[in-house]
Amino acid sequence: MQNEGLSRLLGVVVESMEVGVFAVDAEMRIVLWNHFMAIHSGMDSGHLIGENLFESFPELPQKWLEKKIKNVFILKNYAFTSWEQRPYLFQFHHNRPITGGVDNMQQNCTFLPVKNAQEEVEYVCITLFDFTDTAIFQKKLNQVIETLVIEKAEQQVLIKKLEDAQSQLLQAEKMASIGQ
Repeated sequence: MQNEGLSRLLGVVVESMEVGVFAVDAEMRIVLWNHFMAIHSGMDSGHLIGENLFESFPELPQKWLEKKIKNVFILKNYAFTSWEQRPYLFQFHHNRPITGGVDNMQQNCTFLPVKNAQEEVEYVCITLFDFTDTAIFQKKLNQVIETLVIEKAEQQVLIKKLEDAQSQLLQAEKMASIGQ
């Protein structure tokens, strides 16, 4: 009874959180597909459970992603991707289409091994976090830093000119004092 309640609670949490959660078996068949993934992909779990991930989503980087998932099965350990190295896994739209300055939702992903009682990995669960806002603000920050670097270089040039002018002024004053 308690396990049933806990299972139901976990199901509600996985379905209602604003994070993509999906899982695949060793044959790359989808075994879990939460509401976030359904909304953003336009494909609900009823159509995807039991289907091959790469047949269902041919736009995915199959060679890279398959290797990433298989390494989790083999190494029995977590793996990660960041939007900074690979901007997205799924080409999902984001919530800032006009002001965002990016084409797709920027995503961080975690690959979690789901082990059975014998400590063998049965599934790999992938969590997909929307990092679009962070990516947009990082891009703006980088632009501001670039502008500051340029301004600093321009200021260094001006400082050098002022130092040269001051040196010439001192030289002129010395020459004038000698002449008097």
